Amino acid sequence: MWQCIAGLLAALLVVIAFDCSELGFHVAAGLLQLFGVGTVALGIRQTRRQFGRPGVLAHAWEWARSFPPLKTSESRGSIATSLIGVHAVASGYVWKSVPAGASTEERLAAVEENLSGLLKRFNATEKELRDAMSAQKAGLDSETAARSEADREISARLEAAETGGLTLSLIGTVWIVVGIVLGTSPAQFSALVR
Repeated sequence: MWQCIAGLLAALLVVIAFDCSELGFHVAAGLLQLFGVGTVALGIRQTRRQFGRPGVLAHAWEWARSFPPLKTSESRGSIATSLIGVHAVASGYVWKSVPAGASTEERLAAVEENLSGLLKRFNATEKELRDAMSAQKAGLDSETAARSEADREISARLEAAETGGLTLSLIGTVWIVVGIVLGTSPAQFSALVR
């Protein structure tokens, strides 16, 4: 808040330096208004830097570059393609069959062997599903934590941008208001002080 008082004292010194004349009040009013506009520019600069946005000159340069050239002599084209990662899984199994004239023991042995194979395939598939679900859950948990951290960071930046500039905005507002008041009726203030 001392910056606000320092700006007002600087304006008062200007008025005193001009012997409390109408010109002194005009100059002090203009000075305070410039100080106020300067605080707005400083606030914009701080917010821009906080969010990593380009400066005014960089923005003006990009705007100027967006105009089409007066004369074009070449044509350009491009082709782009994107492939999403391909994932393939293959599996196989063996099924024991028996000849048409097989005995009951041979048929029973084939059924037992096929049943054992089915059980192994079932267990392997169940394990793959469990592993895939665990990996999916771990990925989701990791993403949730990352998003929560990013949300906290964004919230902190927004809070700093909004509340950090309050003092600066208040100082600028005081300077602009006092500058406008002094600038609208400098003759009356000069007569009042003398």
